[in-house]
Amino acid sequence: MNKHTTADWKMTPPQRRAFWRMWAAAMHHQGWNALPFSAQNDKRHEVLSACGFESAKDIDPTAGFDRVRARLEELADVVHVERPDAGERRRILWLINQTRTDLHRAGYSSSAVETILYMRFKVIPGANTITDLETPELAQLLFTLRARLKVHRQWQALVNIYREILTRLALFVPMCASMRLASSSNAPSTAHATPLQPTFSPNSANVKPLLFVGS
Repeated sequence: MNKHTTADWKMTPPQRRAFWRMWAAAMHHQGWNALPFSAQNDKRHEVLSACGFESAKDIDPTAGFDRVRARLEELADVVHVERPDAGERRRILWLINQTRTDLHRAGYSSSAVETILYMRFKVIPGANTITDLETPELAQLLFTLRARLKVHRQWQALVNIYREILTRLALFVPMCASMRLASSSNAPSTAHATPLQPTFSPNSANVKPLLFVGS
């Protein structure tokens, strides 16, 4: 199976590609690329075992990847001047940017986001940026933005429900009025009904007296 397309790997596709590039650089610097293929595999498993993994596919995309990356760059003699939690910060910053994009697409006010950044985290454009925040502050900012996104989406869902109810009512009321109008127009009219004429009246002039036998 192709090592770059294995479906059950925990690393993301970009991380998998980065892993193989870093492994190739480490092998070249250490001279392991001259070894037989089986020996190269043994060296890779040896490095991964020292990082706590039996196989490359078991490397998790967060702290595990950072640990393996640091070891491979060390073997390749790559020197980075960055803080130990640099990988974690990059992931949090990416999630913050993604959440801000989701807020914007959901219709959340950009000025409200800027207010959060300024009032709660003292982020001032040109002076104190998001990247200047400490890692716990970045994590708190991500939590705050995600909470706002969740509440905003819930509010939108509630508004949509009420809008649907009002729309149905707006359609239902005229329909009821039409039904009442149709019902009243089909009912029999009694206002101009012709009164019934009596068929017999004792005071009628045309009534002849009855003749009884023996009278």
